[in-house]
Amino acid sequence: MEDPIAGFDVESAIANLGREALRLGAIPSLGCDPSDLYDVSFRHIVLHGLPHEVASFDPREIGAGPRYRPAERCPNSPCRLGGVCFALHELLQYKRETGSRRSQAIIATMNAAYELWRLLREQILKCGPLVRELDETSRELHEWEQEHGALGMLHNHQLTCILPREALKHSVEVLRVLKTLDDKLPGLIETSELSQAPVPNRRALLLTAVAQHLRWGGITHKEIAQLVPDGMREDGGERVRQRARATDARTLVPGDVAECDPVNAAAGSSYG
Repeated sequence: MEDPIAGFDVESAIANLGREALRLGAIPSLGCDPSDLYDVSFRHIVLHGLPHEVASFDPREIGAGPRYRPAERCPNSPCRLGGVCFALHELLQYKRETGSRRSQAIIATMNAAYELWRLLREQILKCGPLVRELDETSRELHEWEQEHGALGMLHNHQLTCILPREALKHSVEVLRVLKTLDDKLPGLIETSELSQAPVPNRRALLLTAVAQHLRWGGITHKEIAQLVPDGMREDGGERVRQRARATDARTLVPGDVAECDPVNAAAGSSYG
């Protein structure tokens, strides 16, 4: 069933990639629980991550501190299992955030802030000239009242001069706060697909990221289309080819393989 946000069958893609990861030996290599695909995929992407050290203790040495040894890393690039696990984890991360009450609240607030900012900005652009016009038309009346010591005789200064300017001033401040929310809240969402503004031309970032992960793993365009069906007609893998060559949409990337990554070689991007 097509996911309403991602625009493709996320559940089928997870099932296909999970089976492929297990077929490629994910469980024997790390002793993972085969029912926990999140843990399976996470452990394998760590093998392609940035260098880090693992602490170990010798229980025979009383009072001894930890000793550190370099973590084992997968030397293969491309790595089919690595590509599958990166893609799988990207999908599972998406599912975790769409099912998270906190993430849903952040996304809803972000979307509401974007819509309010858009509407308020439109009205402020209309309201600004009107407030200035109202102020101009009241100026002569106000000057006459001051000259003759008859304040409030010809016009309501508070209502026509003070309050409209105050309303415009506070509206601009609210607009600034909404813009800050719109700019900063997406940074709390890990999945690029979900951090996009709710606009009609929303890009298929999750589908693109998955294709790029699998392409990095050396998987052919045709295989990728089979593993991650998008519900569209067969085109010989051309859509997948275009996604793989698009601007890097991945939120998880191998830590030190930029020079031999076909995605970045095509897109010209760089990452750590």
